[in-house]
Amino acid sequence: MIRAALALAPCLASIRRPEALSMRALASHVLSTACVVEMLDSDVCASDEVPYAISIFLKLSALGGLKELSLFFGDDLQEETPLLLKAIYNLSLQTLDIAYYGGGSLPPLPASWCDVEVGPSLTHLDYRSRRVDPFLELLLRTHAETLEVVDLRRTKNIPVALLSKMPRLRCLRCVPINDLMQLVAVPNLQSLELICVRNLSAFLHDVESFLCVVSQLRRVKLELEDRSIPTDAFLLALSRSPSAPILEALTVKGLIGSLRPVTFIPAEFLSLQCLHLGLVPSDEMLRSVSPTSLPSLTTLTVEAPRDTCLHSWLHYPAVQDVLLRNKGLHLRVSRSKAPEDCACPWCRWGCHVPLGCDFSFSAHARRAGCPVKCLQVVHPVTL
Repeated sequence: MIRAALALAPCLASIRRPEALSMRALASHVLSTACVVEMLDSDVCASDEVPYAISIFLKLSALGGLKELSLFFGDDLQEETPLLLKAIYNLSLQTLDIAYYGGGSLPPLPASWCDVEVGPSLTHLDYRSRRVDPFLELLLRTHAETLEVVDLRRTKNIPVALLSKMPRLRCLRCVPINDLMQLVAVPNLQSLELICVRNLSAFLHDVESFLCVVSQLRRVKLELEDRSIPTDAFLLALSRSPSAPILEALTVKGLIGSLRPVTFIPAEFLSLQCLHLGLVPSDEMLRSVSPTSLPSLTTLTVEAPRDTCLHSWLHYPAVQDVLLRNKGLHLRVSRSKAPEDCACPWCRWGCHVPLGCDFSFSAHARRAGCPVKCLQVVHPVTL
């Protein structure tokens, strides 16, 4: 399939090497083609694959189309690793996705690399490694002027000082870190995702302090699973920040615990359009959602009770009420597992089509601007 595509097509959006195709065979196909390829997705599993991988990079780059590279490799490359990294470093890529799944650390970079001048080109960098390594630091320094999206969610102790020198950085995904305050002055940082599984308490003060003063955030995602931390502290800090009036999307997932409704719906979130909460909402929380508290809200995503049929839950008085009071609201469910052979009256009566997490439930008929699967579930006869 890949051989035929490379032989016949003048250009391809992407190539992904299947497991059954060896790197040597892929190199043979690529070296004999004039097809321009924009994106390459592959893994390098052994040291003898490195020369073939490099030849593929160089040929696709010479054809002028390679802008995006997604690469997975581990410790099996041994002494060939610097050769692979150098080839990647010399490509004029716009998007680079690297996953290093080795148990150790990447080797130090050869001193000769310091003599190589590479101009900045990367706008998107997704780097998956357990710890900061010399190659990551080199990429962050080289492409500081152009990087817009940086994803380091699996890397500990990320170099905040390097991130703070990125004038175009607009989206950062990372674990909670110390010295987060250094990012306050980054002029275009509009989206922040903090992902933390454990040991969040060590960074609590830095995260709270940052959220209190950052002024340009429009999208925030907190994915936290540390039972010892009151997650509402972060929401309160964010509600007090200069970003609160311009915040457009907020996601809170993880082990939320018992939050007071007021911490969910701060009055300062006047521009909030999308609110995603990784919990089953209480009746009190649903009652606190109103055109007054969240005047711009168009999408509310929550979880349905695990042991309750989605049909039945949609007819709960509090669910019907929140949709009725917020005429333009779309209610989405991120997780729902209906009991098998449900015997609730709504399923027996067949009041709805089969429901799922891809639906948006509302009190209005689908209209212009609505999601494709907007389904009206509130009718006068049901009230």
